[in-house]
Amino acid sequence: IGVLYGRYDLLKKFPPTTFGGGMVLDACAPETVYKDIPARFEAGTPHIAGVIGLAAAIHFVQHLGISAIREHEQALIAYTLRRLKEEFGNDITLLGTNDPAKKSGIISFALVGIHPHDIASLLGEHDICVRAGLQCAAPLHESLGLPASTRISLSVYNSEHDIEVLIQGLKKVRVIL
Repeated sequence: IGVLYGRYDLLKKFPPTTFGGGMVLDACAPETVYKDIPARFEAGTPHIAGVIGLAAAIHFVQHLGISAIREHEQALIAYTLRRLKEEFGNDITLLGTNDPAKKSGIISFALVGIHPHDIASLLGEHDICVRAGLQCAAPLHESLGLPASTRISLSVYNSEHDIEVLIQGLKKVRVIL
């Protein structure tokens, strides 16, 4: 799903970037003649399932309310940070601020002596999804002396129970490795 917004005279000069049915006026001429705007930029079958999914997602967010979502996220961030520190103390490095009001639902961390890719792999075997790597922040990791980090992403779908499952999974990882 996307939107292209611009001045008509400039868009008229702009060549299409994708090609397919519904955008061509004449393909038999010495040069292809494209339909007028907006059809010239709408090649192929529209992503109907994506439009329906987007509408459902918007309705879901409106039903819950942005402020309620943010409140839930901040409470879950605070809970997660507290539980990680309680369970792993000085063996865990939390990247970024520890102030839930200044965080999104993303928490990156490193456990002493355990490579993040090993953490992600073992947690994945227990259906716990995390991301391991440099998180598009290689200079940060280098400055902290970390080869990588593990990232958890929290959302309105998550609960304190999910965090406890994560904690138990991390404890198992420590025993294994």
